[in-house]
Amino acid sequence: MYSLLKKTALIFLVCLSTQSWAIFSFFKDKKDIHSQESYSHMQKYVVSIEIRSIEAAYTSLGTKYGTGSVVDKENGIIVTNRHVACPDSVVERYDVTLFDGSVVTGRLLYSDPWHDFAFLKVDPKDIQQIPHSLPLREENVSLGESVMIIGKNENKHFSVQTGTVASPFEIAQDLSGQTFRISLNAQGGASGSPVLDEKGNAAGLLFSSNGSTGAYALPMKYIAEALSALKKKATPSRFGMGIVFDLVSLNDLMRYDGFDSKKALEYSTKYPDAFSRILVVKSVLKNSPAYQKIQSGDVLMQIQGKECGPSHYDVDQIMNTEGAKGSKEIQICVIRNGKPLKINIPLYDLQKNKIARFIVFGKAVFVEADDFMSQLTGSEKSVFISKTKPGGSFFDKLPCLGDNDGTGKCLIRVSNIKGNAIKTLDDVKDAILKLAKISDFSIMIYNFGAEMGYDRQYFFSQHEQIKYISHHAGIEEHAVEFIFNEKNGKWDRNEIVVK
Repeated sequence: MYSLLKKTALIFLVCLSTQSWAIFSFFKDKKDIHSQESYSHMQKYVVSIEIRSIEAAYTSLGTKYGTGSVVDKENGIIVTNRHVACPDSVVERYDVTLFDGSVVTGRLLYSDPWHDFAFLKVDPKDIQQIPHSLPLREENVSLGESVMIIGKNENKHFSVQTGTVASPFEIAQDLSGQTFRISLNAQGGASGSPVLDEKGNAAGLLFSSNGSTGAYALPMKYIAEALSALKKKATPSRFGMGIVFDLVSLNDLMRYDGFDSKKALEYSTKYPDAFSRILVVKSVLKNSPAYQKIQSGDVLMQIQGKECGPSHYDVDQIMNTEGAKGSKEIQICVIRNGKPLKINIPLYDLQKNKIARFIVFGKAVFVEADDFMSQLTGSEKSVFISKTKPGGSFFDKLPCLGDNDGTGKCLIRVSNIKGNAIKTLDDVKDAILKLAKISDFSIMIYNFGAEMGYDRQYFFSQHEQIKYISHHAGIEEHAVEFIFNEKNGKWDRNEIVVK
């Protein structure tokens, strides 16, 4: 018996030694991302970004901070989050702080219509001290993989956080797209930080955090594809159907919708990193190509004959490729109430549906809804008042919630201004001109936000309402139309003068 125990212990020690040597060799062959040398080297690609928003369609006004990284040194291109770049805002300038403390000026080059990333452009001559472009990784991250972020965490320059990939497949944006979840502590200002793997390649772009234990990042392959197009002086191909997806538990689908258990087992075996979740339609944008063709709860099985599994990126890739080829529609296969359906859906160009124009009248912002506003409200695309300023004609007249910049944030669709039907910003402009020197007028609205009723009770009414506005044309500022100029990346300002 004693001899048997000795043999067992010896075998255990041999196995343990072999395993330990394998672990040692694994780390020996890779760059130690926790070393001082790695920190110093990777910091050179990372920049801090500061902007001041003067006017905006949606975004809060004032000064904001974030992080970016140099992904194309030769052309002076920096990637950051869309919500850091604030493409819907009139920005005076983008101040970009490099690793050595020098500050250069940038401008907006491109922002994605659905995903949370954007590119800034700086003069390549101003960033010669950077060794070369940050290497981008286009492969998916793996469960349990070690990563590091360098950014303006807690508004401190070049803060470092390390973490682990907790889930390679997530959907964590208002408009769906593939993301991945990381276990680490990211605070305000870290938005736009590169997520670096053990080899020093950027595997993702940080865009969201719960402020304590977890954060979300976009796979870097989204950024790499867009960057490739921009290098060729082309606009990135971005097409959609108007469908917002979510990842839903197969157990829930089997329990509540009678999803086939055999299919569920096959799927879970094939995609173990999906944690038994599959792409399901969360919502459909009103009046989009998929509207009234696709239903919430439809389970996506194939798109153009290809099975995508949990990868929203593959769905995006197919739509973009087919749209670039000029395909008018694509076919998707879904399971609805246990039955497979094949449905043809037209594609539309997402690039043509970005905020590129808004009007400020009576210190209220009028804007044509993009897909974000459509998803937020469930409304058809029309003209919305998105914010009002104190002292303006509309500030105390419309139901709004306070924003941190002192303005009122609104979700108000405008249907009529003094007898003039409103569908587009051109209609708003015409109505303003027709008002001439009239100081009092009515406006018909639908409120998609909360409104305080009697006894401090909130209610949500989307019935048409009439509001009465007093506007002093001779005293208040002229209405102003802002139009984004793609050539210089700035907003043109045109006064709408009522004669």
